[in-house]
Amino acid sequence: MLTHKKKVSQTFRLLQKSSKKALFIDLFNRKNAYFKELKKDTSKNVNQKKEIIVKAAELKLSDDWKQTTIDLKNLQNKWKEIGHTGRAEQKLWEEFRESCDVFFNNKKEYYGNRESIEAENLKSKEAVIVEIFKAKLPDNTQEALKTLKGFSTKFLEIGNVPFK
Repeated sequence: MLTHKKKVSQTFRLLQKSSKKALFIDLFNRKNAYFKELKKDTSKNVNQKKEIIVKAAELKLSDDWKQTTIDLKNLQNKWKEIGHTGRAEQKLWEEFRESCDVFFNNKKEYYGNRESIEAENLKSKEAVIVEIFKAKLPDNTQEALKTLKGFSTKFLEIGNVPFK
C-alpha cells in the first residue's frame, strides 16, 4: 500500500514537462498572492496596535483606578484579537506592556499607601471640624451660608478616610 506522499510523487512524475511548469507557475503565483495579502494584513495590524499603544500611553498616568483598569483590560483584549504583526510584534508589545506596567505599578503603590493617606485625611478632616466649632458665624444669613459652604468644600476636597 502506497502512502499519500508516494502517490502524489508518482502522479507528479507522470505529468508532462509543460504541465509541471504550468503547475509550478500557478503555485508560485498563489504563494505570492497569499504573502501579499498577509503583508497587507500585517501592516493593518501594526497600525491597529500602534493606535492601542497611543491609547494606553494616554491612560498610563491616570488616577481613576477603576475605569482605567477596565479600559486597559479592554485594550489588552483588543490586542489579542488583532493578530500577528510580523517582526514588529515584540517591539510593539514591549511599548504596550510598558504603558500598562506604569499604570498598574502606580495603582499598586497607591493602594499600598492608602492606609497612611486615609489616616492623614482623617486628621485633616478632624482639623476642619475643630475649625468649624471654633468659627463664629456672622449674623448675616447669606454670609453665614457662604462661610459654611466654604467649610463644606474644604472638608469634601480632603478625600477618603478609613472606614473603621
